[in-house]
Amino acid sequence: MTLTGTTTNIVTATLTAIGATAATATATATVTADSTDCGGGPPQGTPTPPVCSFVVTVATNPSNGLTTHKVGITAQDAGNGIASITDAGSFNVAFTPLLPFNGSGVTTPVSLTAYQTDPTTSARVWIRITDIAGAFTECDPIMTMVARQSGRPDDQTLGGVVFEEPVIAIQNGSPGLKNVALTVNGHAFSVDGLGDNETRTIDVSSAVLSGNANTVVLSASGKPGGTAQLVIGHSLGNSSGGGSSSMQGQIPMDVNGDGRVNVADATLTLDAAIGTVSLSPAQQQAADANGDGKVDIKDVVLILRSAVHG
Repeated sequence: MTLTGTTTNIVTATLTAIGATAATATATATVTADSTDCGGGPPQGTPTPPVCSFVVTVATNPSNGLTTHKVGITAQDAGNGIASITDAGSFNVAFTPLLPFNGSGVTTPVSLTAYQTDPTTSARVWIRITDIAGAFTECDPIMTMVARQSGRPDDQTLGGVVFEEPVIAIQNGSPGLKNVALTVNGHAFSVDGLGDNETRTIDVSSAVLSGNANTVVLSASGKPGGTAQLVIGHSLGNSSGGGSSSMQGQIPMDVNGDGRVNVADATLTLDAAIGTVSLSPAQQQAADANGDGKVDIKDVVLILRSAVHG
């Protein structure tokens, strides 16, 4: 993405209400942005712009004892140093330390924590980080919780989405959802048969537009009370026992990333084999059904056979 007319780093994370049923649904999302994927950049002749990372968990808010979202933020500019970190429009969150933060050119990592205050309403974390030389970057993960309430499932629509990575990551809760229907710019993806605490990554590169022109619609199904954490536009990491592990990879032969191997995957592989479409690295790996390092008609036949016979 490209920013013009600004010399500040804008970091935005959007969180939805977690509700009373989310106390047992713990998920961690780690998003790291650097000069190669943030879309920002320094003024000409200055060092690399700041880097920033987020860790999002469901935790107990020490100020009120409620189960809420906790957002851990780390910012650093090892070159010029950070001048300031300010609140650019956050709501329903409390920061530690309090903002604004005067960095005075600090080059070591700066850590912030934001707790959602009221878990029954949505919250937003939005901070600006400015370094001494005016270099900037933009980190804009979208983190949301999808919950299955009683009655007919409700759609959740997110507009102006920027995909740093063409993926939607799902960390199912416990109790979790059974299915999540995703629509990206009118293209439908179905994630079916989710198990409690299961993690999946859906490749949506076939539907993603450049910049912030993307619209994502989410719909959940399953027993009432189920929840799932979603990170849109970035990969997700799980935290367990202080360690860290990556999400499971894309399902082999599931080229379009909808969680199933079907005729649509064979069709997309055929289009790639004849050169009418380009696949992302994850899609290429999924499409290489025979593992020979290339995508061709042999892979199309294998994927089609798997789609028909299972």
